[in-house]
Amino acid sequence: MSNFIAKTIIKKLIGGNNNSSNPPVRDNQNSNTAGPPRKKRNKWKIPPGLTDKEARILKKVKKRAELLDIGLCNCCGIRIGLDPIIGLLPVVGDFMTTYLSLMLIKLAMQVDLPRHVIMQMTFNVFVDFMLGLVPVLGDFIDFLYMANIRNAILLEEFLVDRAKNRSVVMEDGSVEVLQPPDKPEKAAPGRDRSGRH
Repeated sequence: MSNFIAKTIIKKLIGGNNNSSNPPVRDNQNSNTAGPPRKKRNKWKIPPGLTDKEARILKKVKKRAELLDIGLCNCCGIRIGLDPIIGLLPVVGDFMTTYLSLMLIKLAMQVDLPRHVIMQMTFNVFVDFMLGLVPVLGDFIDFLYMANIRNAILLEEFLVDRAKNRSVVMEDGSVEVLQPPDKPEKAAPGRDRSGRH
């Protein structure tokens, strides 16, 4: 009897007449969330104006940098990557993570980076390596330094600047990206057309 009374009160409070002949209609867009529909988050957003090759390389570098520094697991709200875990191995782990970081720089160099950007990236890896050599405290500071993420940010900033220099705003407000000119091939060593060396 008390069950019947409780159900009747709840129905009157909610204001619904829940007959089995008229099932409630659900909106398909918001069926799995109570609030507004969520937008799918693009983790590796590529800035506009980059060439296809630059966009592809930047996306790879961002993915690998995230995996190395923060993308492996989530422990108590702190994201941990391969670099801090492998770096716990004394000396050998630091050499392994330095190798992985240098491979990331090698991948980034495929977009014709200038020397100063390569030097900044290499310096970040060097600092990461030196911090990792210090036992315990160095590993913790190495975890906070995140050299690979820093290098991905350096690459993205450089590519965005390069794309801004390539783009032209048209009269109608649209942006046109000028393709970089093909590099002239270097002449083979030896005699030139004049016959001189």
